[in-house]
Amino acid sequence: MAWKTGIGHSLSYTEETSWGTQASGADHYLDPRGGMETLIGTVEVIKPESLTSRGYDSSQFTEGNHHVSGNITHDLRFGGGWLLFASQLAGRTVTTAGVSAPYTHTLRLGGAVDTVVPARGITVVVDREGERAVAASKAVVFTGIRPTSVAFDFQQNAIATASWEVVGKDSTLVTRPTATLPTADYIKSPSAASSPTAVVKFGTDGSETEYTTVTSVQLNVEQPLASRFHVGSAAQAHPVQEGYTTITGSFDIEHQDTGSSSFGAFGDAYRAQTINSLIITFDGGTDDQLEFDMAKVLITSTADQHIDGSGLQTTTIEFEAAYATNSVCTLKLTNAEAVAHVAG
Repeated sequence: MAWKTGIGHSLSYTEETSWGTQASGADHYLDPRGGMETLIGTVEVIKPESLTSRGYDSSQFTEGNHHVSGNITHDLRFGGGWLLFASQLAGRTVTTAGVSAPYTHTLRLGGAVDTVVPARGITVVVDREGERAVAASKAVVFTGIRPTSVAFDFQQNAIATASWEVVGKDSTLVTRPTATLPTADYIKSPSAASSPTAVVKFGTDGSETEYTTVTSVQLNVEQPLASRFHVGSAAQAHPVQEGYTTITGSFDIEHQDTGSSSFGAFGDAYRAQTINSLIITFDGGTDDQLEFDMAKVLITSTADQHIDGSGLQTTTIEFEAAYATNSVCTLKLTNAEAVAHVAG
């Protein structure tokens, strides 16, 4: 009797030098959990509309456009190469500073698109066969993968996750790979740092106030892509960025004192529609840090502190980032890895 379990599932990836052309050596791995990968290769079917009979003419069914869509959600580490997905989302190259560890990898989300990254893509290999797979079993390879959004989620007593919505060119079968997971530490709460940086800093750019009573953080980055199909070809042409880079998010924080004539810093900023700076930081062990620096942020919720019972009270603060000089948000990942990711 044939059956399989989820144990043995793996997802590997590498950068393509030319969008949609399968890259060899997809040997960088993410940490997918069950239900955290929904990639699917779709072939559209073109059917005739003849009125000759009460059913479709099966001999005239024909192949239509090919495309890939779905989601990849994975546990987040201080390294391992996932910045490749962020680079493809931004359409920009990651820059790296440092001659020895720690290295700082910087990516400007919402900055000008460069000429290198948009010409490339990501090859993803998904092995769903499990540990009981027979020798002839294959993995699915998806080419031309490019993210259209990512949702970062940071919760208490948990490993952080990143959830990427992606599109792609096509899919086929390949020989199953042997998984080797990265060794960088997980981004988690509580922090492994002895004196971690305040998770949220908010206020005037350059002199933000630290807030240490944050209980969770969500950050969403969206970059629409225009799908392109041309008459005469079933294959999708490489997608191009369109529209704004939108960065929104929220964080839960213990109720703040309002003072005699104030709703608190976040409530005041909402009511006055004041533009402030917001820095979100997650520290790991030695040399490990992930930072999102948004110089211009608008608080988009009232930040009213409603009492919901006798227990500890928290408030959800929602925000949206705006363009500031050369980007909407600067992502910085500091770790011991000399390269942000390895190109194909």
